[in-house]
Amino acid sequence: MTRWLKILAVCGLAFGVGLFVTPASADVGPKPRMTFTIAYHIAPVALTHGELFECAEPTCASARPLPRLGPQGFGCSAEQCSATAYGFQPYHKLVLTFADRKRESDVFAAQSGEFRITVLEDRLRVERTYPFQFDSQLAGLVLALPVTLTIELLVCLLYCAITKIHSRVVLSALLANVLSLPIVWLVLPLISGAPWMSYGVAEIFAVLFEAAILYRLNGKQIGGRHALVLSVAMNAASFLIGLGLALIFPTFSNLG
Repeated sequence: MTRWLKILAVCGLAFGVGLFVTPASADVGPKPRMTFTIAYHIAPVALTHGELFECAEPTCASARPLPRLGPQGFGCSAEQCSATAYGFQPYHKLVLTFADRKRESDVFAAQSGEFRITVLEDRLRVERTYPFQFDSQLAGLVLALPVTLTIELLVCLLYCAITKIHSRVVLSALLANVLSLPIVWLVLPLISGAPWMSYGVAEIFAVLFEAAILYRLNGKQIGGRHALVLSVAMNAASFLIGLGLALIFPTFSNLG
């Protein structure tokens, strides 16, 4: 019983540290991001509100505002707008409300990247300046790595204690996470497709990849079924805890 209390105490302490260190990026998983720098071709006008509409088709006949869900959302400051999502639709349209009038952009295709918004007299012009947000994804990886490792390694330790598996399996879980996280954060988000596709692919990849590493290094000790169950448990814990923290600490706030 004393051993279990120690394990639970470590879990609580690690969770508290993770909560304190990375509340702004608490949803531990890759999310495509777009940033828009605002430039004026007219006299600068105060920006009061902004929306990013998403569409499945080039005509944008079924345009819908990007919904807010935890860290997912769209927001603007005086000089810049930002959008983060679990997965973007293929086509987009910006609608910004200024002190003098509302202006809309033409439909543009993107899954991530950096853009320049030029404010014209009666409309917005959107131009891509960089194809994807590598710096943003890299920063997210740096912040997510310690939180993900803390959560998943503690789950692994608890799993070993419950199933009587030797705790050296934790070292294999550490290696599996260090190898999988860069791929999940920097490579898989570049996959285009419907919303949630890149995120779903990333989660499935993480489960299967980490299960394969666990089995390859500990096959005689834990077997394929234990490796898969343990990988599912670790990734489910990091996803659910991350999502819960993201709902508590939203990343973006819309103006207005």
